[in-house]
Amino acid sequence: MLKKPGLEELVRELERDYARWEQVYMAGSKDPFWPDGVNANLCRDHILCGKRRIRELYPDAEMPEIYYRPLPQKLPAEYMARKEEIRSAALRSYTRYISDENFCFIRNHVERIPETDALRGILDALLARADVLKDAVLSGDYVAMRRYADAGSLLASLKSGAERLGDWEPPEQEQLDLFTDYSPDGIQDEESMSMSM
Repeated sequence: MLKKPGLEELVRELERDYARWEQVYMAGSKDPFWPDGVNANLCRDHILCGKRRIRELYPDAEMPEIYYRPLPQKLPAEYMARKEEIRSAALRSYTRYISDENFCFIRNHVERIPETDALRGILDALLARADVLKDAVLSGDYVAMRRYADAGSLLASLKSGAERLGDWEPPEQEQLDLFTDYSPDGIQDEESMSMSM
């Protein structure tokens, strides 16, 4: 059987939930996939749940002050804190990204790698990040802008990709031999082929 949490512990959890809601509302979250409104509303739901737990587990106790604190407002799911900051950071990141020497090197030399090579897929994905960031800025997708606005990690990936591209060599092509049987039955040497003729 689970131990019943103490009232003080529940009050601390409630205080943390209120603080988290305030932080998401004012400064935003770092969630790479969901807007701040979704995260703030999740915190709000935790507050509701915390108050309900206090009432259910301690119905006869005097309710703590935080129990009577007003519930934070429900935000539109698409709400984002610091929109202009996120947009400015995304634009700076995009500019740094497309003007980076490694980005230019990859863009100018990626075509020499066959599309079937795994490295080609990696390099195409690195180049596509610039398009994703540009599209995010143009469409006002602040979640995607926030996800790709860290130029530092993007530039490090470009550097690694450019190094791999610089070291890449095409695989050696095997010279076909007229006297070698390449059929599924196996390879025959010249002597056994001449006997079968």
